[in-house]
Amino acid sequence: MSYGHAPHAERSDGLAFDPTDPHGATHHEHVIIPKRTLMNVLLALLFFTVLTVGLSRAEVWAADYFKVEIPQWVNVAVAMSIATIKGLLVLLFFMQLKYDNKLNAIIFANCLFAVGLFLFFSMIDLGSRGVVYDWKKGEIALGGTGGVTRGSGDSKETVTGGVVKFAKEKYLAEWGPEKFERIKASVKHKHDHHADASTPNASRSVKGYTGALSTSAPATGGHDKPGGH
Repeated sequence: MSYGHAPHAERSDGLAFDPTDPHGATHHEHVIIPKRTLMNVLLALLFFTVLTVGLSRAEVWAADYFKVEIPQWVNVAVAMSIATIKGLLVLLFFMQLKYDNKLNAIIFANCLFAVGLFLFFSMIDLGSRGVVYDWKKGEIALGGTGGVTRGSGDSKETVTGGVVKFAKEKYLAEWGPEKFERIKASVKHKHDHHADASTPNASRSVKGYTGALSTSAPATGGHDKPGGH
């Protein structure tokens, strides 16, 4: 008894169509995109790149000469639209997704949907934290080591430089150099004590000075020994 495979359907050009082929054709057939098409796509990509830079410069020029401030959402919408068009051109022609099996396009679209879904829920979380915890409203701010805002209300403050440098300058101004050095030495002594004699009843001290300097006085020991609970 023989177990032969069923013949593949015939295509319009006389070649057998293999549904398991990810490229939608036989292994002996390859799509060759005309050079003219690739050049046109390249010119389109360069045009949209120049357009992106030109629009950003035009916004600065309009703000300087006409005092016109374009809303941020407009900038984001325009930039993302141009980026989407450029990405589609690369996918369809340079990556030849246009000529592949349509199943590949469906899988790719589902991947983009999944990424968008994760970003969507992350944005909802970051945008609604203040509804549950009012003190978390000030956490959404510009990233990096500068311009970071923390806290809310009267305790709201903006970090203008590195976090460690900001904390040092803050507590130097609040305590003065002498008190700052005493607390710094006390924190270092406590840290060294934990490093030399650590027991299950003694907690580990906070490394560095940023967390330890968050109170107005140095941390004291525990119930029965320094550094213990």
